[in-house]
Amino acid sequence: MGENKYAAAGVDFEKEHEVVGVFKALYLKTRHFVADLEEIGIRFPEDIGSFSDGVNFDLDEISQNGINGFELYKAMDGAGTKPMVHQLYRNLGGRNPGALGCTGFDAVAMVANDLVCSGARPFMITNYVAWNKPDIEFARDLATGLFIGAQHARAAVIGGENASLSRMIRGMADRVKGDYVEGVGYDICADANGIKFPSYPPWFNGSNIQPGDEIIGLRSSGIHCNGISLAREVLINYPPAGWNGLFKPTESLLEFGGKTVLEEILTPTKIYVPIILGLLENPEIEIRGIANITGEGVANLNRVLKERELGAFLDFRAVEPPHTIFQLIQDAANIKMDEMYRDFNMGWGMYVVVPKGKSYLVLEESKRKGFCAEVLGEVTDEKGISIVPHNWC
Repeated sequence: MGENKYAAAGVDFEKEHEVVGVFKALYLKTRHFVADLEEIGIRFPEDIGSFSDGVNFDLDEISQNGINGFELYKAMDGAGTKPMVHQLYRNLGGRNPGALGCTGFDAVAMVANDLVCSGARPFMITNYVAWNKPDIEFARDLATGLFIGAQHARAAVIGGENASLSRMIRGMADRVKGDYVEGVGYDICADANGIKFPSYPPWFNGSNIQPGDEIIGLRSSGIHCNGISLAREVLINYPPAGWNGLFKPTESLLEFGGKTVLEEILTPTKIYVPIILGLLENPEIEIRGIANITGEGVANLNRVLKERELGAFLDFRAVEPPHTIFQLIQDAANIKMDEMYRDFNMGWGMYVVVPKGKSYLVLEESKRKGFCAEVLGEVTDEKGISIVPHNWC
């Protein structure tokens, strides 16, 4: 046979099938994470790979289990430009298991965290990966991240799509050498459905929030998926980090515990499903609003405050400081502190609003679930978010 013209044009079916096999093998194992839902009448596919995949709701069995009606929610998101950091890390020879697979995990985290802000439990996930060229090692990274992310989110991955887009997807540009790094480029996103049972509170649209309500922050794991573009831009050109510093262990400089800057940026996004569902299932706790602190930082709180045209006062001086990576970014680009809180989560990835005097219940539940939580401030009757930032000194 002659040359495969389609493969030469950038679409190699043999490589695609190999990559799909890696994803499928782990997807099928995620069904274990929704065993509790199958027990009440929600059936997940035993195999995947058809033109579409779905979930069956046995309404009679669900009703017999005491559940009369439910709501479905949907979220879609990606890992931003974090895949570019993953690619750079891989191309430079990085193999730290703590960083590998993180962008698959991140894609799950972004949609799972959005769903629980509405009080919905994630249960069904699909994903999309677009490649410049499918790669088996990267596929293992991504599939592993998706699998572990689904475990944390208590959801099943029931399918996905891999697309070869060799002329559209490019690798990360090596700005120091002025050329493209040889290797794989990809983008990843996830789509998720969530289910909300009648036992959970009504949708959190902020209609019950009152001035004086307490705002609690749940600790982030680091930079998560937001602000990566800015971090890449400034750190690659920052002399103490620089191109080489991104990959060298920098414990003495950055106090990352021996991790490199790249590994710190690749730290997977925290998934808050266990703690938020724990709060929702606690009859003593009244949740009045939940905000996922992603792009635009603290401004995300406005999404739950706008219904009643309220504001917030947040004081970060007496709580856990932002992670060291944020200080490095600020120093590298001389960014003003108020912009740092607009661009990054600054150490707090989820905000929870509860009635005044009830924050201790959230703090206790968070401790039981292994999450760090602190009171950051309160709701005000004046629109806008006012902050007192952390002082690095």
